[in-house]
Amino acid sequence: MWLVLWGIAVGLTLTTVLKYTNHQGGDFHEFFYPAAQLLVSGEWRFMDPTATGTFNTLYLPVTFLLFVPLSQLPYLVAAAVWSIFSVVCLLLAATLGARLVGERLKSRLDSATLPTAAALTIGLLVSKIVVDLNLGQIDILLGLLLVLSAILLPHRSMQAGAVLAVVASFKLIGLLFLPWLLVRRAWRAAAALVVTYLLLWMVMIPWLGWEVASEYFVLMTSSDENASPLGLASKSSLETSLSATAGLQRMFATWNMDPGMAIPLAFASTVGLFAWYLYRRNDRPLFNRRINEDRSLDLTEFACIPAASIVFHTYSHNRHWCVAILLFLILANLLIVPGPRRSRALLLAVTSLVMLQQMRVQDAVGLGEVWDRFGGTGWVMLVVLLSVLWAVLRDDPSMRPQVPDHSTSSMNEAACLATRD
Repeated sequence: MWLVLWGIAVGLTLTTVLKYTNHQGGDFHEFFYPAAQLLVSGEWRFMDPTATGTFNTLYLPVTFLLFVPLSQLPYLVAAAVWSIFSVVCLLLAATLGARLVGERLKSRLDSATLPTAAALTIGLLVSKIVVDLNLGQIDILLGLLLVLSAILLPHRSMQAGAVLAVVASFKLIGLLFLPWLLVRRAWRAAAALVVTYLLLWMVMIPWLGWEVASEYFVLMTSSDENASPLGLASKSSLETSLSATAGLQRMFATWNMDPGMAIPLAFASTVGLFAWYLYRRNDRPLFNRRINEDRSLDLTEFACIPAASIVFHTYSHNRHWCVAILLFLILANLLIVPGPRRSRALLLAVTSLVMLQQMRVQDAVGLGEVWDRFGGTGWVMLVVLLSVLWAVLRDDPSMRPQVPDHSTSSMNEAACLATRD
């Protein structure tokens, strides 16, 4: 299985590099690489259509510092390096995440289970991974950073919060963890997230100036396309989004803000109530729990947050699934390690649905346009999210209420009476 993993990595790298040699590098070729060159030359401009080197972007400029070393290399060399770096990040996220999931779910940790779970996860996400690599985007890197944050959270909460802040400086998905950290009373991690995020924003001030840096901060934290938690955005972002919320809004043709607000709010409330029902059904506290009191459930909730952003966010695309790699690692682990038959049947059905959607079977049967319009990709992610949450709550022995062993207590009482007599 390790050979299979390395074979997948080599194949993805070669495919991506060949695409770059034809100058089809997507966002890396048209966006990240030239933007980093402008940062080095000092020609960066802020949304000024009359100036050369203007990038109308809502990324924090600190994002492009990642690409500054590559901007000093010839384009093809830089593209090859970035491709190899992204594949290495994918392998690290899959292998480290597989070990983390095995430890938290108290599963087998052997030389066969870990690479099998990692390879299965990459297989479930392969079409999304290919899109991310072909575009030269950063979603795979963000997936690795989220895995590292989950590893650090139990014992080094401040470092975990700082890693989430780095994720948020790239894309605001990192800030979605802040309410969860507050509910779970992880105060140090929450404080580290906020402080580090503000420091990363302040890095821009010396070379952009206070006014421009402030405008970037306002746009990054209030833009419809980047920060809307319930998918209330402009018509342009709704037309391209693959989230379930955007699909609902398209089906009901509610493009403007006011009439469209009821639909995502009702949808979010319905999903929230169903999640609350899952917790109540399994006698698990939804709010009255701290970090580290139940690490299996902590990890599952952590993995569900980026998946939920794909379900609700109106700027959700296929490649964003790479950020939810932890959720698919949990799904793979639950499939590989023996468990209750009903749960395995459900998870196998969900896995089949993911693979059929990835193969675009809906296009073969002539339903591709309807599928995308209704946000089918987001609905599949929602099914995966709720199914994994239900399976973890139901199957993990640490999740179940402890039932006293009356037979043992009766035998102890009988022994005491016999001794007394």
